[in-house]
Amino acid sequence: KRIKKNTPIFHDEKHPSWKGNKVGYQGLHQWVARQLGQPDTCEHCGRSGLKGKLIHWANKSRQYKREITDWLRLCAKCHVVYDNNYVYKRQ
Repeated sequence: KRIKKNTPIFHDEKHPSWKGNKVGYQGLHQWVARQLGQPDTCEHCGRSGLKGKLIHWANKSRQYKREITDWLRLCAKCHVVYDNNYVYKRQ
């Protein structure tokens, strides 16, 4: 698709559909991926070369905030362990 030369390009807060903190689960994960990229290494176990469904963005606070420091990159296995540890601690 071709964009005209004088057409403004909107990103994040400047985009007319920006929802701010009312963003949904999928939209927030897409935003995090745009901000932090797609690293292929798990921050917990160190496995590398991961892509697609084998590596996830995990939310530290479980509040799904738009704070870059509130996210870490985990492989699928470590993400399950990370989330299960949180559930068991709450009980």
